[in-house]
Amino acid sequence: MNRKKEESNMKKLISLALIAVLALCCAALPAMAESHPLIYKVTDADGHYIYLLGTMHVATAETFPIAPLDEIMGQVDRVIFEVGEADMEAIGSGAAGGQEAAISEQMFVQDNGLSDAGAQMISEFMTEVMNNPVEPETLKVMPLPMLAQLVQMQIMTALGYDVSGHGVDLYVFSEAKKHGLEISGVETMADQAKAVEAEAANLSADPAAVEQKIAEMIGNMEKLGSEMETLVKAYNTGDKDTLYRIFSAEAARSSVDGARNARFAQAAQQALNDGGRALIAIGSYHIIADDGLVNTLTQAGCTVTPVK
Repeated sequence: MNRKKEESNMKKLISLALIAVLALCCAALPAMAESHPLIYKVTDADGHYIYLLGTMHVATAETFPIAPLDEIMGQVDRVIFEVGEADMEAIGSGAAGGQEAAISEQMFVQDNGLSDAGAQMISEFMTEVMNNPVEPETLKVMPLPMLAQLVQMQIMTALGYDVSGHGVDLYVFSEAKKHGLEISGVETMADQAKAVEAEAANLSADPAAVEQKIAEMIGNMEKLGSEMETLVKAYNTGDKDTLYRIFSAEAARSSVDGARNARFAQAAQQALNDGGRALIAIGSYHIIADDGLVNTLTQAGCTVTPVK
C-alpha cells in the first residue's frame, strides 16, 4: 500500500477513534420509529433549573426526532456536552483535523498485546467492512478498549447501521446550533484520552481476554444485534432498570473512571449555581449510574423529575 493511501487510512481510523472514545462504555443504537430518551428536569432550592438528557453515541436517522427536545431548547440558554464545540464539530465532520497528532500521541500505544493471529483476524474483518485496507500493525498500537469499541461500531456498520454521524449527541448538537444556543463541554478529547489510557492499563494484564471478546463479537454478530435491540428498546421507553443493568455490567468489565461522573456532576451543580437554564447532554450511563447525575443531584437537595 502506498504511503499516501496508508496515511489516508490512518486518518480515517483516527477520526473513527474520536467517535470510539466518545462512545466508550456506551453501546450502539439501532433504528426505532420514535425516540423517548432519558430526559430529566432538575430544580434546586432557589428555583433554578437545568435539563439532563441521557444520550446514545451511535444511532440511525430513524431514531429521530426527539419529541421534547425542541420545547426544551426554547427554555435553555446553552447546551453542555461531554466535549466542547470544536471537538463536536470534528466528530460530526468525520475529520480529526488538527487533533490527529494529539490523538496519535496521547491515545496510541507501542504494543497493545494483540497476538499476530488476532490482529490479522481483526484486520481482515475491518478491511472488508471499511472497504479499505486496515493493516494489522495499525491495530496493534490502538489501546484495547478503544479497539474493542471500534470493532463494535464496525459490526453495527456491517449490520446496516450508520455509525459516522447520526448519534444522539450529534443530533442534539445540530439542534443546539439551529437554536443559536451557547455550546460548551465538560471534558476535552485529551481528558477522554486519559480515560482510555487508564482503561487500557487495567486491561493490559490480560489482552488475550480482550482479543477473545473481540473475536466473539465478530463471530457472533447476530447475538450483538439482539443485544442492541434490547438496549434500544430500554432507551426508547425510558427503562432505567434495564439500561442500568447493561451499562453497569459494561462499566464493571471496562473499569470506567468514576472521576468522570464527578466532573459531570460538578458541571451540573455549577450550571444551577449560575442560574440554570442549561441542557446537559451526556452518555446515559453518566445520568443513571449509582454516582451519576440523577442520584448525585438528588442527594444534593435538588428535585429531579423525568420529562415525559
